[in-house]
Amino acid sequence: LGVQLFAGKMHSCNDPDFPPATSRFGVRNSTGGWAVEPCSPEFSFTSGDGEVVPREWQPFEPNFDNVMNAMLQLFIMSSGENWPSVMFRCIDTVAVDVSPKVNNSPAAVLFFIAFIVVGSFFFLNLFTGVIFDNFLRLKKEMDSSGILTDGQREWVRRARNLLAVKPERTVVAPHRFRQPVRRFFFDLAQNPLFQTTITVAIILNVCTLAVNFYGEPPLLTTVLEVVNYFFTGLFILEAAIKIFALTLRQYLVDPWNRFDLVVVIGSILDVVFTSLQGFYLGSLLGKIFRIARVLRVIRLAKAITGLRRLIVTLVASVPALVNVGSLLLLLFFIYAIMGVQSFGRVPDGDAMDAHANFRTFSIALLTLFRISTGEGWEGFLFDTQSDGHFVGWIYYVSFVTIASFVMVNLFITIIIEEFETAEAETDGMSDSHLQAFKMVWRYFDPEGLGRLRVRDLEHFLRHLPEPMGIPVDTMVASGASVAALLRKLQDMDLDSHELPGSSDQWVFFHEVLSAVHRTSFKARVPGKVLQDLHIHPINIKRA
Repeated sequence: LGVQLFAGKMHSCNDPDFPPATSRFGVRNSTGGWAVEPCSPEFSFTSGDGEVVPREWQPFEPNFDNVMNAMLQLFIMSSGENWPSVMFRCIDTVAVDVSPKVNNSPAAVLFFIAFIVVGSFFFLNLFTGVIFDNFLRLKKEMDSSGILTDGQREWVRRARNLLAVKPERTVVAPHRFRQPVRRFFFDLAQNPLFQTTITVAIILNVCTLAVNFYGEPPLLTTVLEVVNYFFTGLFILEAAIKIFALTLRQYLVDPWNRFDLVVVIGSILDVVFTSLQGFYLGSLLGKIFRIARVLRVIRLAKAITGLRRLIVTLVASVPALVNVGSLLLLLFFIYAIMGVQSFGRVPDGDAMDAHANFRTFSIALLTLFRISTGEGWEGFLFDTQSDGHFVGWIYYVSFVTIASFVMVNLFITIIIEEFETAEAETDGMSDSHLQAFKMVWRYFDPEGLGRLRVRDLEHFLRHLPEPMGIPVDTMVASGASVAALLRKLQDMDLDSHELPGSSDQWVFFHEVLSAVHRTSFKARVPGKVLQDLHIHPINIKRA
């Protein structure tokens, strides 16, 4: 369609004074002379530099003169590059061998809008969807889940979600009468108002960081430095209160507390080295540790559940992203070598310059990274073609397809899959159920060792909220309560274990969690599924 509409029309004369909507072969007057001289090498014009230049009828690159050029132009447009300038050029077209005229064919805009909507928005997203589906299919095959049935795969997913839950250590509060000072600061640190105050302080600190600008008055600089000292002191005081109240051992158990401590230490070093501005090393280290101010923003994730979940998802995606990144680095390595070998002698042009070329391997890598972002990559293609490398389009089109369309979308696919996995509930067992289970478990296992005495199992089940524990209505009569307890224990079907150096019988965290999940949310797996997986269901053994 592009060839039919615009073939031969996207040409113009290199003489800027050549009149619009005029035939390239010129226009004669009534006396037989030239009213408008033809655009051909026999006629010339004087350029702005005073140089006499022969007239030439030049094509706009790329164009729709043939199917190959049209396909290349449409591919460039589908990547979101350069399509407005091509659209405006087509709007100015008049006829074959006629110079363009501004806004002569406004209806041409419909062709480009239709292609961007269908070709770029729809088909490009469809292309991404195909990558996503094939990635999931290959992942299932490579981790051996491709040979499983839907029921077996669901059991594996459920087991992985439950195994990801870990028991937590109970924070031991100081004795109210033996250690009254520590207990006071402990209650202060656990007070929601204290946490809210720190969160507000973080937000205000972030706002002050955004006030800096180039050329700010010295008074504002001084005020911002004083404000920074205030917030640094406040965060140091927060960490000191928590460490004193919890002890350093208990304080470091929480990963967020460890992160807070790192940020506080960085803030202290920032203040120290900033005060040594007279020394080069002090100034340099001060700029490095100033990053600690920005890291305070991440502390907001501790108070915002959605943001914390997003960060956890990104961290969980790192191993898979490293694998894909290694493949992308290999792709860059191969194409950089090919680029140096093929285009190392291409002179500077519209895109090729001293900072973006293929003359050395290192600069070629940087150039490919720029091309992978889709920024002006067609300029490199035209520069190489103008130098006589007519097969350069194979190099650039293949690299943009693999690097921009496939690999970058694969990065997004991995993050989306991890986010969906993190968001997925385990057959009705929501995050609130898991938190309630861990809270009750922490009461019976304060050290977070992941084990529970069998004799404490009854009390554990009575403390669990519905539907995980024993229903409240059965607690009215002791006989009904005992019967419900026995039915619950029988359905849970737990094994008891003996540990060296202990005469007690024990059950473990993940066994109890899996049994509670199985009995409370009716998440039983057919026996044939377990048998096919060579996994035997846990037999009930009451100690």
